[in-house]
Amino acid sequence: MSNRYEIREEIGKGGLGAVYLAFDTQLQREVAMKRVLTTEHGSAEEVQKAADNLLAEAQTLSTLNHPNIVTVFDVGQDEKGGFVVMELLNGETLDDTVARGVLTQEDFMEVVIQTMEALIAAQAANVLHRDLKPTNVMVIWQPSGKFQTKILDFGLAKLTKTPSVQTMDQDDAVMGSIYFMAPEQFERGELDERTDMYAIGCVYYHALTGQYPFRGETAPQVMSAHLQHRVTALEKLRPDLSPSICQWVMWLINRGMENRPGNAREALERFPTHPEPPGQEMAEEVMQAIPVEEAIPGHTTGVHVVAAPTHGAAPPSGMVITHHADGSVSQQLIVGPPKPKRTALKVVLAVAIVIVLGLAGILVTRTMTASKERAQLVSLSTQEKPAGGADEIGLAMKYLTGPYSPEEKGQARKILLNLHGSGVEEELVERLRSAPTPASRMILSQSLAERGNREAVPLMLEAVSKAADESEKKTILSAVRGIADDEHIDNVLDALGGQHSVEVRRMFEDIILAVFARKPRDQATVGPLLSRVSTTSGDEKRSLFRVLGTLGGDPVLTRLKSTFGSGQKSEQYDAMTGLLSWQDRGVVPILEEIINTTQDKALRVAAIRAYARVVALPAPGTPAALVGAWKKALELSENPNDVQRVMVAIADTPMPETRQLLADLMQDPKLKTMAVQYQSLMAKVEGLAVDLSPGEILPAVGSDQLRGDLNGVSYDEENKIFTNWRLPETWFSFHFKVREAGTYDIDVIQSYITEGTSSFQVVIGDKVFNTKARPTSEWEEYKPVQIEAGVALETGKIYTLHIRAKGVTQPRMMNLKGIKLVKQ
Repeated sequence: MSNRYEIREEIGKGGLGAVYLAFDTQLQREVAMKRVLTTEHGSAEEVQKAADNLLAEAQTLSTLNHPNIVTVFDVGQDEKGGFVVMELLNGETLDDTVARGVLTQEDFMEVVIQTMEALIAAQAANVLHRDLKPTNVMVIWQPSGKFQTKILDFGLAKLTKTPSVQTMDQDDAVMGSIYFMAPEQFERGELDERTDMYAIGCVYYHALTGQYPFRGETAPQVMSAHLQHRVTALEKLRPDLSPSICQWVMWLINRGMENRPGNAREALERFPTHPEPPGQEMAEEVMQAIPVEEAIPGHTTGVHVVAAPTHGAAPPSGMVITHHADGSVSQQLIVGPPKPKRTALKVVLAVAIVIVLGLAGILVTRTMTASKERAQLVSLSTQEKPAGGADEIGLAMKYLTGPYSPEEKGQARKILLNLHGSGVEEELVERLRSAPTPASRMILSQSLAERGNREAVPLMLEAVSKAADESEKKTILSAVRGIADDEHIDNVLDALGGQHSVEVRRMFEDIILAVFARKPRDQATVGPLLSRVSTTSGDEKRSLFRVLGTLGGDPVLTRLKSTFGSGQKSEQYDAMTGLLSWQDRGVVPILEEIINTTQDKALRVAAIRAYARVVALPAPGTPAALVGAWKKALELSENPNDVQRVMVAIADTPMPETRQLLADLMQDPKLKTMAVQYQSLMAKVEGLAVDLSPGEILPAVGSDQLRGDLNGVSYDEENKIFTNWRLPETWFSFHFKVREAGTYDIDVIQSYITEGTSSFQVVIGDKVFNTKARPTSEWEEYKPVQIEAGVALETGKIYTLHIRAKGVTQPRMMNLKGIKLVKQ
């Protein structure tokens, strides 16, 4: 590989391949490196095949040059095999975006345009992706607040000018992701551009609903749903969307290839860029509806026939949607009138009726039982706090794990979450021990977490080891986070030592951090972690250092100093993750020493990154001290992300000294463009600064006040509060001016019902105040935390006040409504 690329850490692994965070020493930038694993992980034939596929992927991507497709920088081979170097994307996959909430129509339209443009480029180069799914669509948020999507992982793509047949992988399983595969892929039929249209249509459906369009508890059930085309019409799940948007998505996922858009260009040309308002009928020129045949009890289910979207050219003329008794819908796009039924069909129906009548007694009994159970399910699910026990849990589990409709499964989930009564928790624990499906493991874990049942934590961690996919692991770990305590820390640490993706590993780290954050940062508290980090290696060691760095404290600082004073290079690399996670400027002296003395280029680059990060965090200081640290960080940093982090801190602190700093940076050829951008951002911040009278509340107004890691935290528009504050890496920034000069105290308006202490800091200018959340009787009750600050404020100046976690905190910190200035 030569010495050009320095491997930093593994960021993903699967099958016979792995992806690494690497540093390009020639161009001084971070990159993603994808390479095949060695024969330790598979046979020589498997490794060679994987290597050939990797190089084929690089060849495929090298033919494409589009802003919405990941870019290949380099390809090569060394003693460990072939590798491909690609751009490192700083964002999240579309499924993570959807996990926080389904897309609005406005955001969805932007996603469609960007992803379709990418597929147009791919298809113009005769490239089929064949594995489109939400995890292969990356969402990158820009400083402007806009987002960019990029399609990744062309590992299954083919360069082809003619239709190709679906192949199988080494496990004899159909390649691709089963929830998004087209019927012809299961049938091993010929694939073409319409196959990718089906897959991206399934991705769009998921982005708008948070659900898979074709569902099932097992792979064969999902496959059957695709092949029989059992799908709920999108407009039923999202009536708030424009009908033509819904109909366009359904057009993409038609069962027959001939009834889908021919390619991405045709699909985008017919996309409704100016759709009608939700709830309004489509214009005649866009869609002509065929009347609905109402379902009649005892007869066949009704059929609804509508035309497919036209948007500029006529697609197939009609779409037949069959509503089944279980609530699902079968859809088929047809051309021309239905064919007449044969007379022979009448004979078949007559025979069927005779058979049914002969079994009437059995069917009536079963129907009565099923109706009674269904009525009980509905009754329990509609109660806010249904009462029951083992029988009611058994009923809910039957519907959750059996072949029932999504609506019935949803009702079962509600029961399991809300049921109360004698022995309920014990029964839920027993059910979790042998839960047969991912859905049951997830909902039982969530139910026990909601009840605060700490006994279940080891079982939940065991369920994580059985999890079928990343989504299940993340759901269960989210439940563990809320209830894990000291008694479970060994279980969590043991589970951390397994093979995990980067996201899942971060969730384990978050659980450990949530437990230890409730304690003082003394030797007795962090000693066990410090001891354990000495006996581990690899990903686990780096995870522990990351937790220790986030916790901070003198014992951890002492360990880091000794590591960089005399430790081995490998341990220094691992310990650097602790410095990169540090939450204040206490590590600045260590970082400056590494930067000034180390001969290890990779270590120095990492130290510069850590330096840029910590000096951009909220900290008390005089204007001269703050500006001096930011200037030094900009002089040292080559990484655009680090430069951007520092520039955000500068723009977030409007004062004469920072305005002058941006003006000076305008003269720097490398930073001029960015300085212009952040001058605009500072102007926006200045526009947010409110003139406050004494005693007036400066409220929480939205995302413009959120800073740092925003995982979990949200702004409640209805109640005008920040809620779900979970991470110490999150903070809030308020900008204001005062109408009257004087000395002021500060009230932080908050609510807090979590058991235990949550400490936080208020930083303003060169002052810092450490205080604690004030308990309230409920989340809706707000009380002030009063700080006798004695801060001298002048009229005409813009002040920045930060609120951040510091010290002993809880998994959920206070809700924040605003601040109030009280004049002394």
